[in-house]
Amino acid sequence: MSQDAQGLGRRGVLAGAGALLSATAARAQAPAPQPRRGGTLRVCTYAAPSTLDPITGRNGTDHVFLYPAVETLIDFEPTSMLARPGLAKAWSFPDPKTFVLDLREGVLFHDSTPFDAAAVKINLERAAGDARSNVRTDFDSVRSVEVTGPSQVTLRLSRPDSALPLSLSDRAGMIISPKAIKELGVQTDRQPVGTGAMRVVTYTDNDRVVYVRNDKYWQPDQSYLDGMEIRTIADTATSLRSVMAGENDFAFELSPEQKPLLDRARNLTTVVTPSFRLHTVYLNYSRKPLNDQRVRQALNYAIDRNALNKAVGLGLNQATTTELPKEHWACDPTTVSGYTYDPAKAKALLAEAGYADGCDINFIGWTEQRWQKVQEILMEQMKPAGFRLHLSLGSPGDTATRFFGPGKEGDGRVAVWSGRPDPSQIYRQLFGKGSYYNAGSGETPGVEALLTASVGTTDVEARKAELSKLQHLVLEQGLMLPMMFEAEIVAFHKNVHGYQPNLLGKPKLHTMWMDA
Repeated sequence: MSQDAQGLGRRGVLAGAGALLSATAARAQAPAPQPRRGGTLRVCTYAAPSTLDPITGRNGTDHVFLYPAVETLIDFEPTSMLARPGLAKAWSFPDPKTFVLDLREGVLFHDSTPFDAAAVKINLERAAGDARSNVRTDFDSVRSVEVTGPSQVTLRLSRPDSALPLSLSDRAGMIISPKAIKELGVQTDRQPVGTGAMRVVTYTDNDRVVYVRNDKYWQPDQSYLDGMEIRTIADTATSLRSVMAGENDFAFELSPEQKPLLDRARNLTTVVTPSFRLHTVYLNYSRKPLNDQRVRQALNYAIDRNALNKAVGLGLNQATTTELPKEHWACDPTTVSGYTYDPAKAKALLAEAGYADGCDINFIGWTEQRWQKVQEILMEQMKPAGFRLHLSLGSPGDTATRFFGPGKEGDGRVAVWSGRPDPSQIYRQLFGKGSYYNAGSGETPGVEALLTASVGTTDVEARKAELSKLQHLVLEQGLMLPMMFEAEIVAFHKNVHGYQPNLLGKPKLHTMWMDA
């Protein structure tokens, strides 16, 4: 079977979203002149990377910092999320429990060591088995990794796993130099030595990452910039002002509240597209009070998602009660509005669970201004249902460590789930037993069986049927508190070209170019 057919046929795969992306981009950008080499692209975003080692990272926004320097074995088409070649030029399933990757030849890491099958084996085994790895669940079907040729790797599986191709377009498939792994140790968190178009030369905590061009890049026709700088500016209003003033060239993950200002900015190009980025509350349902399904359901009934969207998203976002946007091929539309705003029902569920006098609950949230507004609205919306919400704030990286790390602080974390290329990968990482994003690490009855069934075939309709069951189980159990899918809003100067949005909402900036 060819890679284009691996588990994700083109029929019905995000057609509506792809059309919207194309149409929006076409409206926003006039025909560009021919690409030219040169220039340093100055980018700003609100979240610093948690680390620059792909397997130890904790924030979804890390990808934007990683993409320029570290490439994946398999890539994805930006509008359809179909798998396409990356560092692997082809792949196949000779049988349901064997996955073969044929690698590109002549590719070098930034330290001039060769990219080959031996390097891939080291990386995949590290991602699957390293104690610090946060992507181990992506490899739970892999029994062994074998070098079956200088440029071929074969994965022996314990069960069929049709999610593997797109899993390898994510962190799990990001490949760094084995020499660097050995010599740098934990310092790989700060010095990713990949094969990408850019090399990291400076990483300053909570400030910026600076890149220079990789002159040995194997795709010179897709690399134009001499350098790039990604700055962390926690306040998106400040980010936008810096771009309007010419201090930076490109800002992403802007707030819908800034859209009217962007519409009046004549020197900027603005692009608004749908994304997988889900505003949500991760729940630790391994202990009281959230170990009671009725309390989790009450939380879901206590939120007015449409009002929240109007207040902080100006209606540009997509209110939801599920983990897949409605445009996604695997989304069961009956799960999109599974909970309506019903404080009385929430209060009755709380009383049934033994909290007739109300329930105290502790959430961890972000300090960034727009997120404080979300959290304040949640606090007010939950009061009529009987929830007394207490908030503790921090940065995205800090709150991830506190909530998901060994301390397991808080009952919930108000944040973003940035999505993953494959839908089974999304549900496995969020709810799979032992997954990093499953704060309690426990197993919800029925989840593991449905996860296995959802990757047991490459037939898209059969996968869709199993994923529908999984979506309904997660919804009924109230394992998460989804609120809305974020519209991806970016702004950049008229002299910047080549921006290609993708549905993950994680731009690959190294393919862009600038006027003289």
